[in-house]
Amino acid sequence: MLVYVKCLVSGGPADQSGRIQPGDVLQLVNDEDIYGQGLCDSLDLLREKIPGPAGSMVKLGFRNSAGLLYDVHLARTAYGDQQKERAWGERYRTFYHGTSLEAAMNIQKVGFDVQRSGSNAGAALGQGLYVSTTLEKALNYAKPMPCQGAIFELRVQLGRCYKVTDKADRNKQNWQQMGFDSAWAPDGTIGVREENCIKDPRPPRVVIHQVFLGHTWTANKAGYWIDKGKLRKR
Repeated sequence: MLVYVKCLVSGGPADQSGRIQPGDVLQLVNDEDIYGQGLCDSLDLLREKIPGPAGSMVKLGFRNSAGLLYDVHLARTAYGDQQKERAWGERYRTFYHGTSLEAAMNIQKVGFDVQRSGSNAGAALGQGLYVSTTLEKALNYAKPMPCQGAIFELRVQLGRCYKVTDKADRNKQNWQQMGFDSAWAPDGTIGVREENCIKDPRPPRVVIHQVFLGHTWTANKAGYWIDKGKLRKR
């Protein structure tokens, strides 16, 4: 998996460096190579190496659009500071959605189809887009697909969210008619892991941030690749 720079937070450390540009590929984190590693390995390394105390330094190595390598040293900022809030928005949260490569291509073109979304879990919270805060759960949905499918990283605005209390909750499939925008069943309420369902997955309620391949090598062999966070096909 290649980790691309999607955008820069105005006034943030990366922006102030004057070197990092959207489309550059992250290759080194504190001199540890992540270029071309698997999805889970790359994410684990990023979570381990990049966060740290405010004011401490992190060294990142990038490859630009011309193929040239360069290093930058950035001072970490406090998690949840004003820059982060401006970038993501206070009400947006990160969720994941696993699907097939073919479906992912179509979603990028026309958006999510709630008539088909959540067909395996539709009996849980009714019709809507099913998403997960857990990357592992999204990966498990994608794994049975050819080439282990694709995973969307989404920014979701939950709006009015209905909390399901237990399996017998009589409103767990009626929350849309009650004026709610989404529903949430905590871990163990319906299944082992939580369930999240979004009534209307159109922007700005749901925004696609980037796409991952479930299995990079087999997907590349089948003609699929990731370009600047988007799924492409020959």
